[in-house]
Amino acid sequence: MRVATLAVVGVLAAVPIFAAAPGIVEVPSSVVTEGLTVEQEIQLQVETGASLLLDLPLTPRHVHIAIPAADLAEIESADRAISPQRIGIVKPIAPPIAYAPGRDGEVWAVVVSAESAGGVRLHIENLNLPQGLELFVYSRGGETYGPYTGMGPDGTGDLWTTALFGSEVIVQVRGNAPGAAAGRASFRITEAGVLSPIFTEQVPAAPNAFCGNAACIVDASCYAGANSIKDAYAKMEWVAGAFLYTCTGGLLNDTNPSSTNYMLTANHCLSKANVAKNVSFYWRFATSSCNATSCPSNGGWPYITTGSPGWNAVTPAPTIPPSKPSSIPISVSSPTASAASLAVNAT
Repeated sequence: MRVATLAVVGVLAAVPIFAAAPGIVEVPSSVVTEGLTVEQEIQLQVETGASLLLDLPLTPRHVHIAIPAADLAEIESADRAISPQRIGIVKPIAPPIAYAPGRDGEVWAVVVSAESAGGVRLHIENLNLPQGLELFVYSRGGETYGPYTGMGPDGTGDLWTTALFGSEVIVQVRGNAPGAAAGRASFRITEAGVLSPIFTEQVPAAPNAFCGNAACIVDASCYAGANSIKDAYAKMEWVAGAFLYTCTGGLLNDTNPSSTNYMLTANHCLSKANVAKNVSFYWRFATSSCNATSCPSNGGWPYITTGSPGWNAVTPAPTIPPSKPSSIPISVSSPTASAASLAVNAT
């Protein structure tokens, strides 16, 4: 899907809103500059992580996930032109890591690591935190996601945390709840999604081919006309079954800024609601320059961490990230940071 969206960036252009034909409405691209900037978002993550790290017990429980070298090698040697591309594997955590409320003032935390991993996501089940308790995942390098509260984003108690780049994830509960409520708090960490370094690092481009598929991929960095819309595209990453996958998608612009924000992608990438809800979106997915020697890389941490159920080739995106993403219409108004949008026809 990276192939398709990068190619589209070079050909779609912003146009005024008008009825092109009965049943067809065209919406122009736009840029929204509300919310936190990338720098502000990262600073907030760093400050939150530093605060959590101060409360981390001196000897927290440590769980290591064994990853056979052959498993990651198989993923890294796969054909990059195949979409969706496998970028990681799911490993069970046995026995599961179960939350148990500690004594007053005691901080619950666990460190999960996977040697040679490029990034790690965790599967949380049966999440049920009373008001006053918050669950965070973070790294010593400053990446911090959360708080996860209550029964999670969709109220089911089941979620995949946002991936942290690197081989270690710290899971920590912060806050206080009344005695009886605190005793009912629960969750289990049952699986780890381990990303290959091929996803988190720049990969050298194949000779005479743009990232191994010159017939389909267009490098938007080579086209000035794409500047207003190329930030609409994000690298997507999700868990499905025993693997983690990636494709790209475009943020849609529409005529109702108060409605749900949508990402457009290929049906062969995502077609099931229970999978779509764990999608993470990485913005600033681009080459460093035209004809760069490396394939596009993720220019920052993921800012949209959860997809929404009920989609096919078009998926709701819960929030727009800081990082000046763009959007390819049908519409988009961004609650966080500058977002641009690209015009497309919508029936």
